[in-house]
Formats: sequence, structure tokens, C-alpha cells
Amino acid sequence: MRRSLGYDLSTSERILRRFTRFADRERATHIDTALFLRWHATLDEANGRTRAARLTVVRLFAQWLSSFDLAHEAPPRGLLPNTVMRSRPYIYSDAEVASIIAAAMALPSICGLRGLTCSTLFALIAITGLRVSEALALDGDDLDADNGALRVRQGKNEGATAAARPQRRRATARLSRQTRPVDRSSGEADVHN
Repeated sequence: MRRSLGYDLSTSERILRRFTRFADRERATHIDTALFLRWHATLDEANGRTRAARLTVVRLFAQWLSSFDLAHEAPPRGLLPNTVMRSRPYIYSDAEVASIIAAAMALPSICGLRGLTCSTLFALIAITGLRVSEALALDGDDLDADNGALRVRQGKNEGATAAARPQRRRATARLSRQTRPVDRSSGEADVHN
């Protein structure tokens, strides 16, 4: 069912194949914590996320099997500590964002487009919350200036629409102007209209 909803289960499949091959070699008839720990001890050293993923996949499989046969035991959560901690994100203040955009606008360029491009990119990310890869994948057809919206076609939020808030109408108008074709022969963009 999860696969039909678009989930990529290739990693889970790979983990389960390795685990079930080990269980077959051990002639195990049921899954339990001891079997999981013996299997895990045979694997190469891995980071905390990989260890946690292995445990999660085997736990879910054991839980599913236990619905048919209560002799299966799901290994407990936290059996292998996930030592990887995500760093806390830094939230830039409006003043810091304005300073970054101003510094980007001042970047030197032969054609004068580097500063314009970088400042627009940073402003777009700050206003919409897009990821860098999502913002870089945008093109002129993704902007709906009339409704103040962007269509995200690539990235984690693929197919989503990022709407500009009413106070950002000026930014939408600026972005609309900056998507106009650039005269490549002179390197000038009409951005002041």
C-alpha cells in the first residue's frame, strides 16, 4: 500500500533481505531481540541513522508478523541509540535577511547580472521558504504573478504551490520584472520598470 502512495521502499527492502537471509542461515523460526542483535553484530559499522533505520525496519516487520503469530517479538525502540542529533536551525532576523540581500546585490559582475541573480534568489528563499534546490529549479513559467504564486516542480515539495503573502506583493512584482528576457548582447536587464 505504501508503495502505491509513492513511497520509495528500496532501502527497507534491502535491509529486510539481508535480515531474512541471516535468519535463514540461523534457522530461526521467529524474530526476537536476540536474533536482531546477532544479525546487527555481523554488519559493518554504521552511523546512528543507519542503525536506527535497520532497527525500525526489522521492528515493523516483526510487529506485522506478530499479528499472525505471537511468538514473534519486535525489538524495543531505543535498542540501538541514534547518536546523530540534528543541529538547531538558525532563524535569520528581517534585518539580517535585508543585509544578506543588499550584500548579494553588490556582488561584482562583468554583465551586472550576478548581484541581481543572487539577491533575487536569496529574497525568493526568504519570502517563500523554498529550499535552495527548489528555487534554482524554477523558471519563468513557474511564476503566476497575477495570483502571487510559484509552482514548485522539482524538490521535496514537488507539485506544491508557494503563495506570496499580501505584504509581499511588491516582491512578486519585482520577481515578475526580473524574469523578463535579458539582452545577452549588452548584458543589461530591464529591472527598473
